Amino acid sequence: MRLGFWGPALLLAVLVYCPLLSGQRTTIGGVIGANITGDFPDIAVYTQDRTSGFRRVSDSRHFLIGPKIEISFDNPFSIEINAIHREIRSRIQTLASPLFENPEDLHNEYTSKQVHTTWQFPVLAKYRFQVHKIHPFVAAGPSFRPTGTMSGLKNFGFTAGAGLNLPVKSFNISPTIRYTRWAPANESTPIFESNLNQVEFLVGFDQSSESGWPSAFGIKPRIGGVLGVGLKSDLDLPTWLGTRSHGNLQGGVMFEADLTEKYSVEVNAIRRTLHFGGRPDVVITWQFPILFKYRLPVPKLNPFLQAGPSFRASGNQNGTFPSKFGFTAGIGFEQHWKSLRFAPALRYTRWKRDVMPPELRPHVWQRLTTVPDQLELVVGITLGPRK
Repeated sequence: MRLGFWGPALLLAVLVYCPLLSGQRTTIGGVIGANITGDFPDIAVYTQDRTSGFRRVSDSRHFLIGPKIEISFDNPFSIEINAIHREIRSRIQTLASPLFENPEDLHNEYTSKQVHTTWQFPVLAKYRFQVHKIHPFVAAGPSFRPTGTMSGLKNFGFTAGAGLNLPVKSFNISPTIRYTRWAPANESTPIFESNLNQVEFLVGFDQSSESGWPSAFGIKPRIGGVLGVGLKSDLDLPTWLGTRSHGNLQGGVMFEADLTEKYSVEVNAIRRTLHFGGRPDVVITWQFPILFKYRLPVPKLNPFLQAGPSFRASGNQNGTFPSKFGFTAGIGFEQHWKSLRFAPALRYTRWKRDVMPPELRPHVWQRLTTVPDQLELVVGITLGPRK
């Protein structure tokens, strides 16, 4: 069984909620950076006469970004959890032989790009040295990476790193060098395997807090999860490929910050799998709606309206090219029980039209697209600080 989403999600829940019960300090911040090593080794496979074959090279360095949670103890130890968005890129240069033995036939040579979107979840134990001003630290722990089939990626590895914690007024800036060793992939040939050794430069940032509840730059968000089900078809499929599928379950994490009594901002990270009807093939997506919520003044029912942009990352695409941007609007209601808040909602998302990379258009005879209109029923459950 693959680790998928639920392994890191369950671990995140345990590591976040347990310190709330014991009064440890928890801060929420962010991390940005770039890869230093390439994503794939350079591999060339040609026929003996070099009239056909291909060469794959790693693409250029790219940007890494994601949230971080750090749980600090009274001793020099702490635990840091990241969710880092990283695109694994390569370029494939293909040389195809002419179809007929004709001097006028030319070799068909073209270059295509492959992008596999991943989310990496390192869970690191940190030890801070008591050195004046610069506060160096070392960190180590497991890393998780939900992957798709035929991606050449493994979903488990081990990360170690070192850096400095530089306090700037009430903020903490943490430049870090990290090394991750991933387990070998399952594919039987190394052609599809990514680099197992990953080195990256990252800078973390957060704001110091003395509160036991997680704090993000002075704001104490509500933290929880969201579950839902799709009410419309996922993919626009030709009849020969399968029937349209809907009713697929989805789940993720949820953060909500109350700005005033009536207004709040909600952020979700939802793993949604798009299905090809009765076929086993799937497209894995992560959706990130950022929603502004307005609570209507209706006692007991507590209805609300919400709207905002949505972002989507995809992997294991299986011939599809899901768009990355959309707009989400929804309506729902809230119910409270002690520190818990339950919020069922009906949401509609309009995604931007899917766009196939130009270099692939001449070589794809049947285009598969996602359905741009997405309707879903979701339920958010959050826990907030006691007031």
